[in-house]
Formats: sequence, structure tokens, C-alpha cells
Amino acid sequence: MSHQNNGGGDGYYADTAEQADIGEFLNSAMAEGKEYYAARKEHLTLQVYEQVGKAAGGMFGGLLAAVTVLMFLFFASLALSFWLGTVWENTALGFLAVGGIYLVAFLIVHFAARKSIRDSFMLNVINSFYDDKD
Repeated sequence: MSHQNNGGGDGYYADTAEQADIGEFLNSAMAEGKEYYAARKEHLTLQVYEQVGKAAGGMFGGLLAAVTVLMFLFFASLALSFWLGTVWENTALGFLAVGGIYLVAFLIVHFAARKSIRDSFMLNVINSFYDDKD
């Protein structure tokens, strides 16, 4: 049996070539889709690493600043305690007074500013993930 096309004698071969072109196109599109997916996955992974690095760097900087402030407060507290002890002629009373100052400061922060400090800290952490200026 022979295949005949009303439009010409080579219709069978044209259909086969067209099917081969569609197959190549689909294979090419599938390969490019896989490459795009792999590139997108790698890009998102790098973005996550960048954001985690920024957050860790910010936290390290904050931790370093906090340690510095705490060391300053420690030595300032010692100096104030000894000075008050000299003024009152009782070193233990000087240390007790500085401890009382810290207790009052803690109570004020705990009852008056705890929520605002927590919210501010959370906002800073969230902003560090979405800050694109760096």
C-alpha cells in the first residue's frame, strides 16, 4: 500500500519531519525547564544563605555591643559602689545601694517597657531578613 496525499506525493514525509520537529522542541523545552528549575533552586538557596548570614552578622554585632555595654556597667557599678561606700563610710552599704538601683531599673523595665522592648527586638530581627540595602 502506498500513502498518498491529495496535495502532493510527499505528504507522508512532511508529516514525519513535522512530528520530529515537535518532538525536538518538546525535548528542548523540557531540558530548558529543568535547567531553569535547577538555577532557580540554586538562586533561592543562595538568597537564604545570604539572609541567614546577614542576620547572624547583625546578631554578632549586637552581642558584641551588649558585652561592651555590660562590661562598662560592671566597672561603673563597682566604682559607684566603692564611692558610695566611701561617702557613707560603709562599703557594704554602697554595694547594697547599687544593687537597689539595679532592682528598681529591672522592675521599671519589666513592668513598663517589656512588651515594647520585645516588639522592637522582633521587628529588628525581621527587618534584618528583608533589608536589601547591604
